Amino acid sequence: VDFHKNTVAPNEYGWWAVRNGAVDFQLNGIASNESGDWYCRGGQVDFGAAGVLESETEGFSGWYYIQNGCVQKGQETVKQNSNGWWYIGTDGKVDFNKNTVAQNSNGWWVIRNGKVDFNYNGIASNANGDWYCQNGKVNFNVNDVLYTPQGWYYFRDGKVQTGQETVQQNSNGWWYIGTDGKVDFNKNTVAPNSNGWWVIRNGKVDFGYKGLASNANGDWYCQN
Repeated sequence: VDFHKNTVAPNEYGWWAVRNGAVDFQLNGIASNESGDWYCRGGQVDFGAAGVLESETEGFSGWYYIQNGCVQKGQETVKQNSNGWWYIGTDGKVDFNKNTVAQNSNGWWVIRNGKVDFNYNGIASNANGDWYCQNGKVNFNVNDVLYTPQGWYYFRDGKVQTGQETVQQNSNGWWYIGTDGKVDFNKNTVAPNSNGWWVIRNGKVDFGYKGLASNANGDWYCQN
């Protein structure tokens, strides 16, 4: 008997949480061995356990995403239990401090404090960019200059287009888009798109303008 052993080990009756060399029949939660982290009830691994489940064992306090009794690691995802839909980090654990946009097989979702916020409408961000979200979900079909609570932004495939100034259209006109992807209603300049260079007045193309207009590159003669 190894009185110092803490692991999960088998016999003919199942796999068991071992603490200090003895099976801990009071353990309800997660215990580990070299093959993974396992969800146990009454000290025995429950290979039927699945979902986002709570553990209160030493070193594994929190909520974890379980499949076939094992904590699922290696990829962030969004999973459901009776309390809602939750962000699961690469360690298989719910991160209640997480604010991001994360995916599962149903789409990409706005995460606020670790939970999907189905009431969220506007722009939400992750490491890949800033996204147009409706009812907590990224809408990848958006291709327009649209209003959000954060302002008016230029979207392609649901993503804010950043990095280059441009001039883009919506149903209200043609608008100056800054390098942050946002309409700047205070902008007076000359800016380009694929159709040419345009006079911008208060963020909008002035098609009635004739004369000189300026940008950082110089002063330009403009018609219409």
